[in-house]
Amino acid sequence: MLHNRFVTVHAGVTINAVEHLKGGGRIMSVVSRGGAFMIAYMTHNDCENPFYAEYDYLLEIAREHDVTLSLGDGMRPGCISDAGDGAMFTECITLGKLVMKHLTVLARPSGHGYSARLRPYNCCYRGVGRWHVRCGLPVHGHTI
Repeated sequence: MLHNRFVTVHAGVTINAVEHLKGGGRIMSVVSRGGAFMIAYMTHNDCENPFYAEYDYLLEIAREHDVTLSLGDGMRPGCISDAGDGAMFTECITLGKLVMKHLTVLARPSGHGYSARLRPYNCCYRGVGRWHVRCGLPVHGHTI
């Protein structure tokens, strides 16, 4: 039986992205609930994001349990004036690098129901709101 299990992780919210956020002058700061939780965890524990720091181990767990990883966008802008700032692009580049560690990816832009083949960093240009990483079998036949 085919199960469609996935879990969202905010692996792109890194110390570097948070530094860009602090110095960026956003109007709405962090609007992602998962991104806010990750920043609070990192701040409280004075550490790098464990989903980023231990990403390869996270992939092993996902493969073992046949789970799709959805790489959430914790630094997405909450308003037009916050769009395209350093925090968003830093996270986007990080997510692009993480996606390149896999054979199969599925992009699901926010509010759209289609999948697309990805190249590194195209979330910056296409406005992709969330990245899905499938460990193992191809998702909808799209493999890199």
